[in-house]
Amino acid sequence: MTYQKNIKNLVCLQIIPNLGFGGVETGVKNIHNYLKLKGIKSFILCEKIIDPDYINDKSIFVVNRSFKNPLNYWFIRKKILKILITESINIVHISSRAPAFYFSNFFLKIKNLKLITSIHNTFKPNNILKRYYNSSILKGDYLICNSYYVKEEILKNYEIKKNIEVIERGIDINYFSNNKIPSLSDINKIIIFNPSRISNWKGHLNLMSLYQRLDKKLQKKILFKFISNHENRYEKELDFYLKKNNIDSSVSFSIPTNDIRKYYLECDIVINSSILPEGFGRTVSESLSLNIPVIAPNLGGTKEQLEKFDKNLLYDFNSANSLELAINYVIDNYNKLTNSSRKYVIENYSLNKMINKTLDIYVK
Repeated sequence: MTYQKNIKNLVCLQIIPNLGFGGVETGVKNIHNYLKLKGIKSFILCEKIIDPDYINDKSIFVVNRSFKNPLNYWFIRKKILKILITESINIVHISSRAPAFYFSNFFLKIKNLKLITSIHNTFKPNNILKRYYNSSILKGDYLICNSYYVKEEILKNYEIKKNIEVIERGIDINYFSNNKIPSLSDINKIIIFNPSRISNWKGHLNLMSLYQRLDKKLQKKILFKFISNHENRYEKELDFYLKKNNIDSSVSFSIPTNDIRKYYLECDIVINSSILPEGFGRTVSESLSLNIPVIAPNLGGTKEQLEKFDKNLLYDFNSANSLELAINYVIDNYNKLTNSSRKYVIENYSLNKMINKTLDIYVK
């Protein structure tokens, strides 16, 4: 790798709104942890820390103010400038539009500082103001897209004059590992797990609507498992829908956790139910890394991942029949799928592969 010669000279600052458990945050933490492991200075600037494992990390700076609020600009700018000078930062990597909007031009004016931005989903320019806001994250020396789907959509909607690279999300294959090959021990009760947070576009309501139109025999076999605190608007809407339609016994709930692996290992099948295209959709590769079959919409990043593995795992989120075909395909081909999935992830979506490609860009 070309980065091996110059990696020791890196001093990296990553910027993200919240340091939590989502896909973007996980990628930021992965790079941060790797750099520190190699003895390289790595820092993160965020609004707040949600992941308790990082509360005491002295290399994470917290502003306790929103990047989106223009009234906070000078306060945050002053804090950033102090970090740049004190820590001798030479790489800034922004993974969100809000900090990019306010601070990209500021970073571009600083000599010997490389600005890298990452985008993790598509954003269409609905109007002039939105185009202007979105374009801020397209500035800098390099733009990283997390899938070829995202790259194609960005090039379709924006003029890109910078270097653009595709670096697909990497999965920690050591964490997402399974000591045994799963099997359908009880064909009459199949647990289908949806690891996504409950929100409008993640499609939990739509999934349960499709469920009601499945073959009655298949319905009786399925128990869905969702993650919920039963607190936010969408969680409450889902609870109401399940009770109203008398299907609340078809879903079990678990509380959010920073050890998502244990929930994966309690299920037979994983489902991604998004009704809008995912930029990548890491639940697909996480599941496959654990040798657990996954079903996902025929859209965006999930389609990109599964088309190369087995396109029969894709379904049309508007069609109950399509979902039924996908579920039955998994049941009928369970052993074949569980025996080949992890190898596919190791070859295409490993964390090491993602980090190596990112570091190559850092030192170019």
